[in-house]
Amino acid sequence: MTCRMETLSGVGHESKLRLLDSALAVIRAKGYAAATIDNICHKAGVTKGSFFHHFKSKDDLPDR
Repeated sequence: MTCRMETLSGVGHESKLRLLDSALAVIRAKGYAAATIDNICHKAGVTKGSFFHHFKSKDDLPDR
């Protein structure tokens, strides 16, 4: 059971890292105002549901 839990949490962590990296790339390319959650999710290869699992909104993304 523990092994399965670690696997699932690792997947969630990986998708969050992909979202953060993609957000940084999209915001640098388009600017914050023009970057959309759809753009970020598409670049990260995740669903919008995954985005909203980790963040409440685009404003919730940490500043880098």
